[in-house]
Amino acid sequence: MELEDFKSAYQKSGQVNKDIKELRNLFGQSQRNVLDRIKGQLLIETILWTAFLLLFYDGFDAAKKPIIWTLSMVVGILLLISHNIFGIRLGNRPVHGDSLQDSLQNYLRKIRRFAKVSVALRILVILLVFVFFMPSVKEVEEKRMMILLGMSGLLIIQVFFLNRMWKSRIHTLRQRLNELS
Repeated sequence: MELEDFKSAYQKSGQVNKDIKELRNLFGQSQRNVLDRIKGQLLIETILWTAFLLLFYDGFDAAKKPIIWTLSMVVGILLLISHNIFGIRLGNRPVHGDSLQDSLQNYLRKIRRFAKVSVALRILVILLVFVFFMPSVKEVEEKRMMILLGMSGLLIIQVFFLNRMWKSRIHTLRQRLNELS
């Protein structure tokens, strides 16, 4: 949807008219940057998880592991990849609603839901990776515990930064919505 379409939809919503310069500021560079960063992150993640999945069976001796863990890893990674593809499609179609404000509220609600599922899926897949690789560590029990603690620390750090990143993005989108009100 182009700027003129945004302006037309907004004027039809019964709100006070805004001039073209204000609309450009509302939906200009800042809004586009948030969506572009989301899509860029999801595209990179999708490529990397796909590469991991392709190398998974031969490169990490998945054939020697219990079949339940191998299938769990494949299903978890495929869920993560399909969720990322859904997110890329969501970022390409941000406008759905009767008015511009309704459309942005719907989009913000979808992004919030997407972010929660994204963090949950990431936690699930990382836990599956931990469980999959842990039997490979044939060292003493103390070393296994150190590795487990290190991986747990990395998981906590990653979840913290993922939550912070999504909150920042949602906050930016919410600010844009509030500028319309």
